[in-house]
Amino acid sequence: MDLTFTPLDPAAHAEPLHGWLTTDRARFWGMTAHSPAQVRAYLERVDASADEQGWIGSRDGTPLVYVETYDPAHLAPDGSLDPEPGDLGMHLLIAPPAGEPEHGLTAAVMGEVVSWCLHERGAARLVVEPDARNRAVLAKNAAAGFRVLRHVEIPDGEGTKRAALSVCTRADFAASPLGPGATPTAHLRPDIAEQAHRHLIAKALAELSHERVLAPETRGEGAWELAVPGADIRYRFTARVFAARALARRPRLDHPRRGRRTPPRWTCRSSWPSRRTSSASWTISCPPISRSLPPPSRPAARPSMRRAAASGRRPRSSWTRTSHGSRRR
Repeated sequence: MDLTFTPLDPAAHAEPLHGWLTTDRARFWGMTAHSPAQVRAYLERVDASADEQGWIGSRDGTPLVYVETYDPAHLAPDGSLDPEPGDLGMHLLIAPPAGEPEHGLTAAVMGEVVSWCLHERGAARLVVEPDARNRAVLAKNAAAGFRVLRHVEIPDGEGTKRAALSVCTRADFAASPLGPGATPTAHLRPDIAEQAHRHLIAKALAELSHERVLAPETRGEGAWELAVPGADIRYRFTARVFAARALARRPRLDHPRRGRRTPPRWTCRSSWPSRRTSSASWTISCPPISRSLPPPSRPAARPSMRRAAASGRRPRSSWTRTSHGSRRR
């Protein structure tokens, strides 16, 4: 992206910047309710200051970004930053999209502005203090190489805001994803992509052949061929065919109170490929395992219940079954 930066002209730029600053995406600038006159007054203060400057970045003659640069040694709150020679503060605001949002525009503009500040403006270290709640800007700052030093309270209009005081040197920017020495798609090399594609195709052939969706033809010892219907494409590959087996244990036990139990029943499932490598599933029901199980033991009656039964009286405590389960009475 090629941006051209020109100094701020409050008279000429107040109207478009009013439209930018009063959108919801610019709410962290604190001017969404400002009138055109208030925005122009703010820009005139910036233009008249000796410690800060305003800039308009344009692409092909169309204003695209508003940038403020300032001297942190004079404008940063006392005690918030240890100033160094070559420090330059920066504020940035990108114009809202006129139509469909352009993918990657924010990252491209961020990279261009940081590069312009570091090389054209001669900064050795960039300083920013975005609102700690502005996660979108924090993510873009991190992508440009900014490092958060600390969180500080700084004046913001009539109140204060908790800001993430961050810095970025030329070395930080050069090593960042948005820097000139970084290529985000460097890992997408043709040799690596070819190897990955071969693994994906091999995986698809194996899985879909096992599920009988594909039926490769055998071409000799370990050699197979798959023709794509409706296209002059054939996949030739070598493969080994395995017999997959799975065992599932299904015990069936009656309730012990009913006085009988049945031994566990095993179900064996085995599948193996046919001559066309499609898998045939077989279900084999094994006979029950013959073993003797002792009858369930019943708890001995308590002495009070035995005496009540001998005398014909009703025991003082018994169990009754209801629709909600068993309860004592």
